[in-house]
Amino acid sequence: MKLKELGLKEFEIAYKDMTLQFPTEELKTYETFCELFKNPHYRLFGFYDANTLTGYSVIFEYGEYTLVDYVAILKQFHSKGYGSKILHSLPELFKEKNGCFFEVEKISKTNPQTMKRAKFYTTNGAIKLDINYIYPNNSGGLPMDLYYMSFNNHQPSTNEILDFVKEMFNHLHKDVKNIDKIFAQIKSA
Repeated sequence: MKLKELGLKEFEIAYKDMTLQFPTEELKTYETFCELFKNPHYRLFGFYDANTLTGYSVIFEYGEYTLVDYVAILKQFHSKGYGSKILHSLPELFKEKNGCFFEVEKISKTNPQTMKRAKFYTTNGAIKLDINYIYPNNSGGLPMDLYYMSFNNHQPSTNEILDFVKEMFNHLHKDVKNIDKIFAQIKSA
């Protein structure tokens, strides 16, 4: 499996797929993505098997940590182990970082996919953090869980987590009204 940084042309393919795989309340607009990709800390990666794009990930890097803002496998390649391969490639790709955060929808008994997604992250080495996390959007925010995968056995303190989240909000969610109010709701559970 080969990892390759992609540009805006390839992002059009990824964005079409994102609109099918991600809930609208979690998805940024195409224009917002294009603006964010001007920031060198916000990058799009494609994952290829031979010369075929199988999946993609949008990653934000800042300080000692990264955030996988979006990760998905193209539908025709689901259930073939590509998602795990992507997560296992992150420590090598970002070896200078301490670890990676993931925003994951809360488990719901009425939606079995939520349990499947949470299990995907924990099976691949991520732990659910004891943080009351809210994904910022213009509807007032979406309660989610925050997971963390260590790259070098470093477990961040609550202050390190909150500092990273604050920076992430400042970089990625400038268009969200009341961002400070949403951030103020995030705390240790």
